[in-house]
Amino acid sequence: MTNLTKKDLILKIEKLEKQLKSFEGAKELESQVEKLRKEIHQANQKNHQMLSEMEHHKKMHEKASKKYNQLANIFDEYIKASDDIVETNKLFLRNILRTQELMQIKIQAFNNESEGGNK
Repeated sequence: MTNLTKKDLILKIEKLEKQLKSFEGAKELESQVEKLRKEIHQANQKNHQMLSEMEHHKKMHEKASKKYNQLANIFDEYIKASDDIVETNKLFLRNILRTQELMQIKIQAFNNESEGGNK
């Protein structure tokens, strides 16, 4: 064994203390890194959950849009059918009015014949 002087021992102790502090700093950094890893993992999970929710909402929006478009098409068909019914009823009314005119003409002609026969 070598005999170290008090000064050498103090220098060696200081060097070892610096190494110890460096080692403790590394442990602290390691702890911070682990904490950051956990935070990143939690953020990734939350991000994945939010993406899943967004996809779900997107699908629901698409489904609602599809139903809305189907309803709009049914309404358009209803309007067209109503317009067709109105046009058909106008045609029937014209036919009824024309038939009524013709019948009145025949009745008038018959009445005129009857009156003319009595004269």
